[in-house]
Amino acid sequence: MDGPVKFGEARAGLVYVVRLAAYVVVMDADSRVACVEGRSGIFLPGGGIEAGEDAVAAVHREVREECACEVELLGELPSAIQFFSMSDGRGFELRASFFKGRFGAQTATVAEYEVQWLPTSPEVPPLFHECQAWAVTEALRISRPIGFAPP
Repeated sequence: MDGPVKFGEARAGLVYVVRLAAYVVVMDADSRVACVEGRSGIFLPGGGIEAGEDAVAAVHREVREECACEVELLGELPSAIQFFSMSDGRGFELRASFFKGRFGAQTATVAEYEVQWLPTSPEVPPLFHECQAWAVTEALRISRPIGFAPP
């Protein structure tokens, strides 16, 4: 694969602000995926990369803020680019790094969101960004042994 997978299309005449972000796919033993629900919809835990951070530092910080716990990263998933626009007309080019991980110890902070464990079968949950749903599918694909077929 050459470069990140792209989702959505850049519309002519709309200026897109580049937003770097990092997210983690955390699944439980029943293949449910951890999600958080914000004002705009359902998302994977994670978010914007701040100045001076790399993707790993950002996802650790975001999980602590959003879920009030630590996260252990188990591996990197392919990255993606998502073009989208908000209802106010602002356009964004989300450049997303994805990781597989598992939640660790609770922190002493209050979580911004309640973690929701959503089933990934028969289909991945309707996440706000198509690239996040794709990342969940990628995590499931690489987690299954060759020849494995879900029931």
